[in-house]
Amino acid sequence: MYKSAFICVYLRLIVFLAFLYCPAALATATTYPVPEGAFEVGHAAIRPGRTEQDHFSIKLAFPSTAVIDHYRGYFSRFIECRGRAKVWEAGPDGSTRPPRFIHRIVQHWVAENNRELITLAIRYTSTGAEWKDRPDNDVQHVTLLYEKVFDAKRAARSEGSSCDDRPVPQRRAPPPKHFITP
Repeated sequence: MYKSAFICVYLRLIVFLAFLYCPAALATATTYPVPEGAFEVGHAAIRPGRTEQDHFSIKLAFPSTAVIDHYRGYFSRFIECRGRAKVWEAGPDGSTRPPRFIHRIVQHWVAENNRELITLAIRYTSTGAEWKDRPDNDVQHVTLLYEKVFDAKRAARSEGSSCDDRPVPQRRAPPPKHFITP
């Protein structure tokens, strides 16, 4: 009995030391592989099996879309939507204190059966709410959201993308003046 208890304690110590000296052992599993160089990698099962979110940061100079290119290979069996991923959107975010300025781009993919939606959102965050042509830093914050939905094309369309032959939907309201002129 003492021998098995000693072995159990010894194995627990080995596992503990592995986690202590090898942070990679604690790496979070993601739904899809992240690009080389990603850090602060995380995963959230919002509704397990129905809504899953991967997130990470990566250092890429603005206006890099290398992350979109990385995921195009993984979603080649999906329909790539047109629309929001053509240009970087920019504007102040007054919902936080202190305020910040955001540059972002969004890409959608829809499964052929129209029941799965992938949303890839990439953003740079800068300090202050004043207009910036370029972000203050080269850190992209990436969120990849996988959702099982009733009508994926309609959901993507409500986000400003078109996944079929229809034209890309226009924004519902024109952006405020400070979004257009510096």
